[in-house]
Amino acid sequence: MTTVSTVKRWHAPLLRLVFWFGRHSEAAIGRLKAMRVIALARWTLLPDASAARYLLFETNWSGADATYIPDFALLMRLQWQAIWGNTKGFPGSFPTSRLLEFITTVDCGADHFWSDYDDGSTTQVIVSALALERELATFARDTRGLAPDELAERWASFATKVQQWL
Repeated sequence: MTTVSTVKRWHAPLLRLVFWFGRHSEAAIGRLKAMRVIALARWTLLPDASAARYLLFETNWSGADATYIPDFALLMRLQWQAIWGNTKGFPGSFPTSRLLEFITTVDCGADHFWSDYDDGSTTQVIVSALALERELATFARDTRGLAPDELAERWASFATKVQQWL
């Protein structure tokens, strides 16, 4: 899905703040990442002659088309309000029938869809790899300089703990 919507006058700085918060806070996207159905989602402010005037939204997901918008309207209600609430015509997340009408008016369709993902590049695999990377860094820091017997014991515990991500 690719949408382009008009940003309300003087709302681009607020959108930049919302995007900054989204990049730096797990609270903004934690529930979304837990669902593991989004392969790509990004918002971009597009400039007009002198200012950011349009909001480009691109997304790619592995769920059912019919439930994508209603599911995420429920899950990401505040986030969507913080983002699309700064655009003209956004009716809010509920009722979803009005939201779907809005999206139909701003949807440009997909001109490009990348589908040649490696088997190891699904959203679930990437999220697991990132979690494992954090745990491994902590393990390496916490076990530096341990005696071999103690390291072996900690390694067995670590391997059990991270099994879900392997």
